[in-house]
Amino acid sequence: MIQKHFIATQIRRTNRNLGILTLLTIIPGIILLAIGGIEGILKLIAAFIEGPLGFELLLEIISNFMELLFFVVGLRLLIYGLKKMWRLVPRLIHFEQHPIYKEVAYYGEFEDVALNIHYDLIQSGHKKYKNIYITEHWVMQITAFHLAVLKLEDVVWAYERVSKQEHAAVIPGVVSVGPSEVARTYSVVIHSRNPLVPMLQASITHELDFTEDIEGNALEGKRKQAYMNTILEELERRHPRAIYGYSRDLEEMWYRDRRTFIKSAGFSVN
Repeated sequence: MIQKHFIATQIRRTNRNLGILTLLTIIPGIILLAIGGIEGILKLIAAFIEGPLGFELLLEIISNFMELLFFVVGLRLLIYGLKKMWRLVPRLIHFEQHPIYKEVAYYGEFEDVALNIHYDLIQSGHKKYKNIYITEHWVMQITAFHLAVLKLEDVVWAYERVSKQEHAAVIPGVVSVGPSEVARTYSVVIHSRNPLVPMLQASITHELDFTEDIEGNALEGKRKQAYMNTILEELERRHPRAIYGYSRDLEEMWYRDRRTFIKSAGFSVN
């Protein structure tokens, strides 16, 4: 079910999530700094200044190791949280500073575009795959801290990518020692001519099982791959103008000269 006023809901949701993350890093950071004790850290600094690294200084570091560890971790958490707050505060003060607002307003008057997106979503024809929405005019990706908004007609190139994960292991029952494939990640990569949303990528990982139900595990992997390919099929059905499928030449052309790639595909450069 689509929430009322979808875009406004997503802006509030991402602000809320960023605010929670900010608190969950700043508060523990302050606590760890307090536990670590600034006084102990100042003693260590003074010891460094007073003389070169020696046995006494090493003993001082060992005796204050936990305080030093708490201080370092707490300081990193606090800095990380303050950076997140630096991003959050402007969004709360000025609605227009939110990245979602900018991506929606890229296509015209914010209220009009947001309403168009909402109407597209409440129609029965929209599709949802994992965190990807595909409507009559839009393709969007929802994450914990963002909503990427892309007009369907801006999709230039889309393809499937399969990546393998390997670990050095001995698999029971198999005469094999060394790097072995343990998982495959099936991804759909969508490139666009929109400079604010140049790429979307959705992925699903399949853990390989060589010890129990090998056949069933292989079928599950095929189902996951087929599910991801459904995204490409839906995109191609709604937007056949784009290029579908991967090749090394296409990849080299895209990253070497994106503007030429877009023009050669029959699109104007935004």
